[in-house]
Amino acid sequence: MGQVIPVKGLGEVGLVTDLPFSELPLNAWTDVRNVRFRKGAVEKILGHVEALPGMLYPSEFLFQSAMHGTAYWMYASPTQVGATDGANHVSITRASAPYTMHPTYGWTGTSVEDIPVLNNGFDVPQVWDRPALGTPLVDLPNWPVGYSAGTICALKRYLVALNVTKSGVNYPTMIKWSHEAPTGLLPTSWDEEDETNDAGEWTLPGEGGPLVDGSPLRDVLMLYKEFQTWQMQYVGGDFIFRFSRLFGHVGALSRRCALEFFSGRHLVFTGSDVVVHDGNTVDSIIEDRMKSFITNNLDEVNYFKSFIAIDVDNKEAWICWPGRGQSRCTFAAIWNWARNTWGIRELPAVSHAAQGLVVPIDASETWAGAVGTWETDTAAWGDRSSDPTKRRLLMAAPDVSKLYTANSTQKFADNNMVAYAERQCLGFPIKSGQPPDYHRMKQIDKLYPKITGTAGGVVKVSLGVQASENSPPTYMQAQAFVIGKTQFLDFGGSEASRLHALKFESDSDIQWKMNSYDVEVTDRGNA
Repeated sequence: MGQVIPVKGLGEVGLVTDLPFSELPLNAWTDVRNVRFRKGAVEKILGHVEALPGMLYPSEFLFQSAMHGTAYWMYASPTQVGATDGANHVSITRASAPYTMHPTYGWTGTSVEDIPVLNNGFDVPQVWDRPALGTPLVDLPNWPVGYSAGTICALKRYLVALNVTKSGVNYPTMIKWSHEAPTGLLPTSWDEEDETNDAGEWTLPGEGGPLVDGSPLRDVLMLYKEFQTWQMQYVGGDFIFRFSRLFGHVGALSRRCALEFFSGRHLVFTGSDVVVHDGNTVDSIIEDRMKSFITNNLDEVNYFKSFIAIDVDNKEAWICWPGRGQSRCTFAAIWNWARNTWGIRELPAVSHAAQGLVVPIDASETWAGAVGTWETDTAAWGDRSSDPTKRRLLMAAPDVSKLYTANSTQKFADNNMVAYAERQCLGFPIKSGQPPDYHRMKQIDKLYPKITGTAGGVVKVSLGVQASENSPPTYMQAQAFVIGKTQFLDFGGSEASRLHALKFESDSDIQWKMNSYDVEVTDRGNA
C-alpha cells in the first residue's frame, strides 16, 4: 500500500504559466479554462444569460446612467445609440444625423454633474441631458466647431478632451479642457483664449506615443499615453492645471484599458503587462504568473479592442482581449484582487462590459429559480439575485445583437461550457510532509478528490505521466467522478513515472468546486 499525500488549498495559487512547472507548489495550476479561484477552492465559473432582450442596435459600448431613481443602460453601435430602462428599448440617436464611429477609438463615456457624455472619436461629443426614454442625445453645447477628440473624460466639474483634432489636423498629445461646469449643468465654454473662464489647452511632449485615455484617481486625472503615464492636477490660478510625468515606461494599450478597481488604485493593461499603481509606485501583478499566456494569445491586428471590466462585488478585474485571429474579445483573464489569483474565462465575442444594475433579472438567478441545496451550491451567500438591485456585469455581443449578464447560470447562454483545471509536472513526494520529488519513479494508485456541487454531476478526471518537464503528458482514459457518489478513483494499473499530470474537466450543465485532493503514491525506486 502506498503513502497518501494530501494536496490542499487548490484555490490559493491559481494559474501560473510563466515559471517552470516543476518549480510550482503542488496546489498551483498550469492550464485552466472557465474556472475561478476563491476561498481556497478551484471552481467552475458561472456562465452568462441573455439580458434586456429587444435591443435595437448591435452594441460596441455600454454606459449606465441613473436619474430620478431609474437606471438606464445606453448602448452604442457605430451609427446609432439606444437606451433601455430594463423593459423598454428606444433610440436616443441625435435628431440631426447618424454617427460615424472612429474605427480605432470607438465609443467612450463619462459624466459631468451626473450628465452622461458619450464620444466616438469623429462626431461632436453627445450629451443625454436629463436622461429619459424618448429624449434624444444632442451635440455637446459650446463644443468648438471643427473639433473632435479621441476620448472625453471628466475631472471634478471639468470635461477634458484628449488626442484632439482641429479642422482635420490631429494633435495626438493635446489636452483640452472646458470651463468649470455650473452646479447641475454642462460647461459653458471651451474657449482657451477667453480670459474670463478656465478653459485651456496643453500639449505634452511627443515621446511615449499619443494620448490614449484618461481616468480619475482621487483628485487628479491620470493621463495614459501608449508608453507613458502623466497626471493632470487642479492647481487654480493662472495655470488651472499642472501636468507631470509619473511613469516613463508604463502606458495603456488602448482606451478603456485603465480603471480604478479599488479606492485610490488604478489597474492598467499595457498589452505586455498588467500593472497596479497608486499614483506613486507601480507594480506588475502578472509578472511570473501568466504574462506569457496573454502576450502569446493577443491578436496583433485587433488588440486595440481590449478593455478592462471591474466586478466590485466579486472583487474581480476582467482583462478582456481578442484571441489570435479574432475581431472581438474572446478571453478574459480574471484577477481576484482579494486573493491575488488568476483564472481564464472564455467570452462570447464581446465588445465591452460594464457593471451596473440589470433589472429585470433572469428568473434562473432568483431564489425560486435556484437549484440544489446549501451544501451543493458553490455560490457564496448573496451571489444569487435575491436582491434585484445588485450590480452585475453586463456584456455586449454585437455580432448577435445581444446583451448578456455574466456570473449567471451554469451555461454559456444555451450551450454547455467546458471547464477544466490542469496541472502538469507534478512531482509527488514519497511521504506526506516531504518536498516534491522529481527523481524517483512513482505509481499513482488512488485519487480522492474533494469535489462538491450538483448531486449526480460528472467531473471527468484524467491522470497522465510525463517523461520530462519538456515533454507533454500522456493521459490515461478519463474516469468519471460522480458528485455525491464517488469516493475515490482507482488508477492502480497506471504506469510509473517521475512526473504526473492531473486534469479535472466538466462539459455539462452542473456546478462544482474542489478544495483539495488526496493521492495514494507507491514508490517504484529509481529507474
